[in-house]
Amino acid sequence: MKRHFTLIEMLVVVFIIALLAGIGFSVGGSVRRAAMRDAQAAELAKILTACAKYEVDYGVYPTELLSGEITPPPPPRKIGLATQHGKRRNGTIRAI
Repeated sequence: MKRHFTLIEMLVVVFIIALLAGIGFSVGGSVRRAAMRDAQAAELAKILTACAKYEVDYGVYPTELLSGEITPPPPPRKIGLATQHGKRRNGTIRAI
């Protein structure tokens, strides 16, 4: 004689699966938020590095340009066949 599952047993299995799925979804959301936070921190580091390089090249921090108190610096001056911020390649000047 075959043994069949009762309704209570089936409901218990469905409840356990739903409980595990709920735990999995909540963990997935927190992992996604942590990954987004790390990506934003990396982008901020890139922006700050770019600002520091701009200050080294032009002697002015970029936020001072936004206030309108000073005028932007002139473009890089030419030094021989290459510019201050470029490379010579096949007789042409290309920006880095």
